[in-house]
Amino acid sequence: MDRISKGSEPPYDSVFAFEMNRAFWDVLEQRLQKLSSVGFCTKLFRGAVYTKDLRHIRVHMNTLEHVQWSESGTLYNMTGSSIFDREEFHCDDSSKGSKYCVGRRAQKARGTTAKAFDIARVLFQYVQPDDYVFMKMDIEGAEYEVIPHLIDTGALCLIDELAIEWHAGKGFVTNQSNWHHLEHSELPLQVAKCGSKMREWLM
Repeated sequence: MDRISKGSEPPYDSVFAFEMNRAFWDVLEQRLQKLSSVGFCTKLFRGAVYTKDLRHIRVHMNTLEHVQWSESGTLYNMTGSSIFDREEFHCDDSSKGSKYCVGRRAQKARGTTAKAFDIARVLFQYVQPDDYVFMKMDIEGAEYEVIPHLIDTGALCLIDELAIEWHAGKGFVTNQSNWHHLEHSELPLQVAKCGSKMREWLM
């Protein structure tokens, strides 16, 4: 968010953020308020990026007590929550009676519900065709459902630059060939048709 506001070209006047994990809401609101104070239009959508608007979607959510602070004072979490039933969230026999599932690297998450937003609907509602839109997508595997939705609805062409962090290796993808085609063939072709740019986001 800081990199967008300080060094982006062309200049941005609006920042929208999506986050379904309430552990991050206060920090995000603080960041957005700072941008608002210097003239940005900001909005935090407190829910998951998805293909439809839902009041409740079943998710796996990292617990509030499992968040950490970086040396710079930034709240972060090395696992990320997900709309999918992630393998590392599964409980083993020793933890069946416990409240939380503890998986690899002592990751903690629990099944719960969150709100979901149809990202295509949001784009059509807030974006004009002549707006310059940069979208950074890091949605923990949901990109494999969301991106085809953006293509099918035509909302992809409202995005001028799309940066994606792919999560095929986290156990979400059962048909690797289909998703490989989406990543390396279908999406680049559709982005080119829209006259947009695409790059992989690596953290």
